[in-house]
Amino acid sequence: HFLVQDEGAGSYELLTAEKLDGKYPPRAGTVEFTFHRLRELENRGPSRYVFNGYRKVRSRQQYCDVVEAAKQEVFAVRSGDESPAEDKEEPTAESVE
Repeated sequence: HFLVQDEGAGSYELLTAEKLDGKYPPRAGTVEFTFHRLRELENRGPSRYVFNGYRKVRSRQQYCDVVEAAKQEVFAVRSGDESPAEDKEEPTAESVE
């Protein structure tokens, strides 16, 4: 999990990374990134905030380490160094609490 701040908007996103293959035995595999936005709930008891998943992308290359994948395929893109990871799925409306 990574907490990412959008400096222009002053908002935060949660980025999760999961290897889809290559888990057992450990080897390089495709990494799926899910971006989540922080959202405030109305009248929902003690939990006032949730992260809603809104976009999923998959890495273009295979990695053994999801941190390295995030550095190469997500954070490098935000700084304008490389092309982005490939969009593989439509935005989602699922919540992660």
